[in-house]
Amino acid sequence: MIFRLIGYAGSGSKEKTLNRRLHEDPKNIAVLKELAELYEERKKFNSAASLFAQIADIHHGRGFLSEAIAYIKKAARLAPNEWRYLSMAGTYLQEKGFGFEAQPYFRRALELLDAASERRHMPEVLWKMTFLADKPGQAAFQLVRLCLELGDHGKAEHYAGLFIAQALLKNKPDWIAHLLRGLGTDFSLDETLKGRAFEAIASSDHPDCQSFIQALQGKPGFEGLACGQPVSFEQIFEQFKQYTSPRIAQDQSAAYALATAYHDMGLFDAALATLERCEDNAQNRFEMLYLKAMVYKAKEDYDKSKGVLSALAALSSLTISQFIGTHYELALAHEALSETDQAIAELEKVVMLDPTFGEAADRLARLRSSIGLDRSFPKGEGSL
Repeated sequence: MIFRLIGYAGSGSKEKTLNRRLHEDPKNIAVLKELAELYEERKKFNSAASLFAQIADIHHGRGFLSEAIAYIKKAARLAPNEWRYLSMAGTYLQEKGFGFEAQPYFRRALELLDAASERRHMPEVLWKMTFLADKPGQAAFQLVRLCLELGDHGKAEHYAGLFIAQALLKNKPDWIAHLLRGLGTDFSLDETLKGRAFEAIASSDHPDCQSFIQALQGKPGFEGLACGQPVSFEQIFEQFKQYTSPRIAQDQSAAYALATAYHDMGLFDAALATLERCEDNAQNRFEMLYLKAMVYKAKEDYDKSKGVLSALAALSSLTISQFIGTHYELALAHEALSETDQAIAELEKVVMLDPTFGEAADRLARLRSSIGLDRSFPKGEGSL
């Protein structure tokens, strides 16, 4: 158990003590967590977020991805305008294999960078999004164009070469064809890497590779950047976002992951829009509707949250855990709306089914006491 200092009101002794211990052991997660929670309690959200991000980085370095994701999401919630935390969250989720959940974090990071005119940082976020695209080759081409638009030719060559190397490893010559179709054959690349790229394309029977080779015949420059019409940064950026837009119409699990990410970032309207686009034909209808109720709860729209939860509670196919979770959240909605009698009724259902649910039992006792009822749960009602 973490040792907690008490007293010293207004003296800052606890903060000083924790900072001293942290100076002695900068990677002490217990101390980092306690100090972060202290800052959060004092509403020093940026300081708290910085420490939670450090904890996430330590967990990530040790290979504990789930823990890293949990802490970096907390940092992102506390400091929603810090693009680095959003980018870190997207990176960890991508490493975990949650590509659709990673995308909105990256896209939000890009929006913040664009709004702050910090475009020099964009390529590092764009690169992480490239392999999440439906057509990574086109996305990589737009990334290279963005680097050139920013005047960083070295970075443009770096990402082009890095993409080709990754595509070769993944045996995706069509991705390389899409990139080179845009860049043109004269684009500066490592000659050995370029040779391997063309060999892979020429030996592939993929239609895009074959059409690329045919188009090259008699056209040394092909569709190189020098041959295209001038375009603005905004146009390139929009094209990149188009290529990396999530395609969720046929993928319900992806839609759920995307909506969850929007909820975690506090982008509640985006979460609702995602859920409403696919909830009617969703296979995981319960999860979709429950998340929708949680989004309304986060927006403090308790009437709508109650409405969704009431519809869920009326279903006859709920598992025990779904029943408990739905009725408990429904009780919280009633309580938030000062509907104490209804909240008590819902909590009684929960405690009857799970007498060990301490938080529900405590809340029930408090609400019963508030209207003059016996604080204890009536004997014999702890079982069905």
